[in-house]
Amino acid sequence: MTTRVQILVKGIVQGVGFRPLIFSLAERRSLKKRALNNSTGVLLEVEGDHTSIRQFISEIKFDKSMLLA
Repeated sequence: MTTRVQILVKGIVQGVGFRPLIFSLAERRSLKKRALNNSTGVLLEVEGDHTSIRQFISEIKFDKSMLLA
């Protein structure tokens, strides 16, 4: 079963390599992805199997060290 979710990431995301990192993480999990900048940050939309999406969200939510690399 395919699932689609939207995730709002707030804060400074432009000019820090955030979108390429997110795209790389999504591709690693074979997720379709889209990112749209807005006034509060970036709106991510990913689609794929439920387990891969949960793992993707866990990576961007809990592993803050990857954002500093």
